[in-house]
Amino acid sequence: MPVALWKVMAMRVVVFSNVRLFCETLTSCLENYAEIKEVIACHKTTEIQGLLADKSPDVVLFDVTDKDILPELRALTEVSIGVRILAMGVPEVPEKVLACAEAGVDGYIPIQCSIKDLLEKIRMALRGECLCHPKIVGHLFQRLHQRGHGADRAELHDPLTHRECEVLRLVARGLSNKEVARELVLSVATVKNHLHKIFGKLGVSGRMEVLAKLRNEPWLIRAA
Repeated sequence: MPVALWKVMAMRVVVFSNVRLFCETLTSCLENYAEIKEVIACHKTTEIQGLLADKSPDVVLFDVTDKDILPELRALTEVSIGVRILAMGVPEVPEKVLACAEAGVDGYIPIQCSIKDLLEKIRMALRGECLCHPKIVGHLFQRLHQRGHGADRAELHDPLTHRECEVLRLVARGLSNKEVARELVLSVATVKNHLHKIFGKLGVSGRMEVLAKLRNEPWLIRAA
């Protein structure tokens, strides 16, 4: 039997979550699948590296619903060799997925994922594959584009807010202040105030300059 096929037919999986009930429930569920040889539950970050050394799993499912867990995830990916680590419970929002990617994971399990989808994600990870929503891929390319250029295209030290991005997108479409105000249900004075802040952050003096800057650096309008 080919090695790759055997690996899929006899997986060892570690399930990590700070929520013990969730961790043990998912472990019990995965034990019912013949292609998984062993499932180990872990609900303490202090124990997970030891489990990797003792059990040599193929895959780690790492629950990231705790917003403060990413440093632990990054520490794990830095010392794990030959183990596929999947971030589990990730909202399909570009910032959340990219944060997990930057922590070093091999893939992610969306928060709305079913057991069937989870198993397919595991199989894909073992093949070195990762399926992403097109919006996530678009943001990934934007991030790579930013990093591939010099300091003049680095992210803003004072990034635009969600509302400022909305205003700037409409200005880029050629809308007047009054039209922007109507579109966003704001006063014209509020729109002017947003534009004043946007011009300051981007280092421009007016609409013409900001439009020219956006033609050269479209990534400045982040999808928020």
